[in-house]
Amino acid sequence: MISRLTKLVVTAAATLLIAPIVAEAADQPIPRYKAPLRSVMAYYNWTGFYVGVVGGYASGKADWDITAGGVTTTSSMSPKGWLFGGTIGYNFQAGSLVYGIEADYSFANVKGSTPDCFGAVGTTCEVSHSSLATVRGRIGYAFDRWLPYFTAGAAYGTVRAQASTAAAGGN
Repeated sequence: MISRLTKLVVTAAATLLIAPIVAEAADQPIPRYKAPLRSVMAYYNWTGFYVGVVGGYASGKADWDITAGGVTTTSSMSPKGWLFGGTIGYNFQAGSLVYGIEADYSFANVKGSTPDCFGAVGTTCEVSHSSLATVRGRIGYAFDRWLPYFTAGAAYGTVRAQASTAAAGGN
């Protein structure tokens, strides 16, 4: 007759040999037959309002001409400085075409001066630019997150040009 301990050892050994096979079968995926996935093209949508901050550096050239007695004298300077402001706009996308309008305003501190302008000792010519604003429309073609566009509009700036003489004590 077989002892109880032998039955227990044989049962435990059989369980340990069969358990990995059963566990492996449980990990096998159940085959499911479905229609193939439909391809949907997702694209970036440019429609909406936006606001932003603008800033930068500006430089330029200012030429002054004066004609006296049929003789023209020229004086030049290179104003430079910074710009800082904000922008606001709205875009509307229809298919791949994007239409929009944008406005911005910048405070500026762009200045330049030259002493002894027009060859006259004691004179000073100054140019200062204190603000810049634009309003413009845009039309573009969206390639997902890339939007090349054309823009056109109007710009307004506050520029002051001044010539002064030390002898006259003013402008």
